[in-house]
Amino acid sequence: MNLLFAHVGRDDGVIDDRRSAAAVSASGLIIRRHHDDGLALLLQAGAAGPSSRPPRPLPCRPGPDGSVSLFDGALYNAAELAATLDHPAGTEAAVLAATALARQGEAAPAGWVGDFAVIRWDPARRELIAAIDQMGGRPLFYCCRPDGILLASRIDTLLAHPAVPRGLDPEILGLTLVAAAHRRPNRTVHTAIDMLPPGHGLTWSDGRLRLWRYWQPDPTRRIRFRRDDEYVEAARYLLEQAVACRLPAGDEPLLCHLTAGLDSTAVATTAARLRDPAPLHTVTLRPQPMAVLPEAPGLIQDEWDGARLVPPLYPNMVPHHLVAPVPTEPDEDPGGRFHRRDWPMSWLFSDGLYHPTPDLARDLGARVVLTGEGGNLSLSWDGRLAMADQLRRLHLRGLATNLAGRARQGKSPLREFLGWALLPALPPELRLAVKRLRGRPELWRERSALAPALGERLAEGRLTRHAPRRTASRDADMRIELIEKNTFLNLAHSGHMWADPADRRHPLTDVRLVDFCLGLPAEQYLNRGRDRWLARRVLAGRLPQAVLDERRTGRENADWFQRMTIRRDWMMAEIERCEASPLAREVLDLPRIRRLIEAWPADATQASRPETMLPLLHAVGRGLRVGQFIYRAEGGNG
Repeated sequence: MNLLFAHVGRDDGVIDDRRSAAAVSASGLIIRRHHDDGLALLLQAGAAGPSSRPPRPLPCRPGPDGSVSLFDGALYNAAELAATLDHPAGTEAAVLAATALARQGEAAPAGWVGDFAVIRWDPARRELIAAIDQMGGRPLFYCCRPDGILLASRIDTLLAHPAVPRGLDPEILGLTLVAAAHRRPNRTVHTAIDMLPPGHGLTWSDGRLRLWRYWQPDPTRRIRFRRDDEYVEAARYLLEQAVACRLPAGDEPLLCHLTAGLDSTAVATTAARLRDPAPLHTVTLRPQPMAVLPEAPGLIQDEWDGARLVPPLYPNMVPHHLVAPVPTEPDEDPGGRFHRRDWPMSWLFSDGLYHPTPDLARDLGARVVLTGEGGNLSLSWDGRLAMADQLRRLHLRGLATNLAGRARQGKSPLREFLGWALLPALPPELRLAVKRLRGRPELWRERSALAPALGERLAEGRLTRHAPRRTASRDADMRIELIEKNTFLNLAHSGHMWADPADRRHPLTDVRLVDFCLGLPAEQYLNRGRDRWLARRVLAGRLPQAVLDERRTGRENADWFQRMTIRRDWMMAEIERCEASPLAREVLDLPRIRRLIEAWPADATQASRPETMLPLLHAVGRGLRVGQFIYRAEGGNG
């Protein structure tokens, strides 16, 4: 990955190149390219090489119109763009992006498919343009000031610059506690720093900032085929296209996540077919061997049980199954895996930060890691909310057929009707009233550690509720909500990418596949009660039947209770540190966190009950990470 940085002023003398270079270098990266014309400073930095002596930065090469561009990431439709722009095949993505912006301006990114961030400075027009991809693959954060604007790929780079004020936003911290920060898509937890939302760009000129959106999920799009198998053929083509364009060149080592679910297996089996006979290494995360796992019939506690059935079908697949290391107190120290200053971690021991994949990728020499993340945004949407739409539209025969199908799979028809048809079909206010009649509080009170006063203020703005109504379809509303939430979280938690030696790529969030899947009829996902119907048909013949028919939910972090239990003393100490911070007391319900830890469950089975597990994971786990983030930002504990 490359770090992009830009500082543009309204007048000469605003830019301090030494302080900007120091802010970029503070992240441990080496400046590779630079441009400084007095009004604008652009820097591009990358990881340090084997030499102890850093190379001298090269000047950015201006385009024919004098503009200067910085680019990070990849364009997966580069061949198509090169032909459109009359460039030879194999032209670098940075050159294609610069040419497209020069010719098409703000309209250019709409034609790009990839993970990218781009910054373009036009000195003749004194105009800065920046944009990021549709799915949050590459971030850009910015601080707009009266005398100019600063942009960077990393929040901590902006925080290291003396021109950027310090301060945390209680509202965004509160929304983080209830996983609703995406409702303020351009805000960060830092008051002076905003971020470009996915599918957006910005234009800055002479102190005026304008955001513009070039892509958004389109629920009105309709894709209809005459024959049912045409949907499967089209989805298979797009899946193979999404995987193929993300493969490394030649026989370069490649690592892919592999679980017992449909998402990672879709990517891994497709990659194995496309790379054959070149090897494909897979990695499956397993719980600690000595961990006592709860009795939970509806969950897959060890993903390896199902994942191990896949490699025998693909001779070039080389499986690895690893156990994540147990978190320790040094992980919390400055430089440790859990020491974050850009954004609070989502969980107490976030999978992405102690997953052994980076170490394995380094050992294998793999510069690319494929994942199955985002499958529920496209191919493997389960479709059950279609029953709410059937009820609202009085399509009772179709609803009855789906409920009967759910019953054949061992599901309770009454529970399915209440949970997936009746309650979702009700207006939000009525759903809340029903919940109160059942004696249950609002979701933020039930699961989170959000301080009551702040929670009530956010609830008044309807920021803590379920997906807002945007269309006539509850199913479509939830799908759009998931797309916006997942892509936002990709950006918010992008800081950990810089510690990963490999480039993680997510084929199932390919914008072409997402757009296609969003336009399909609901019965392609829920058919006679069979959920994830599209994915199961696309993968038929490519997966073992046991994996294809699996209805249980995989839990990659099944030993979470043991990991938390061995750190109870540390958690109590963290509460005391948080209690010394006025902002932490404003944002967090610290007495509730303390009560939950003091009333610790006796065993993993008791802890796995939803009414116990969800407050432990959300209120205790996420709450302590937000509190820790606050007191560290205020200068405590390193």
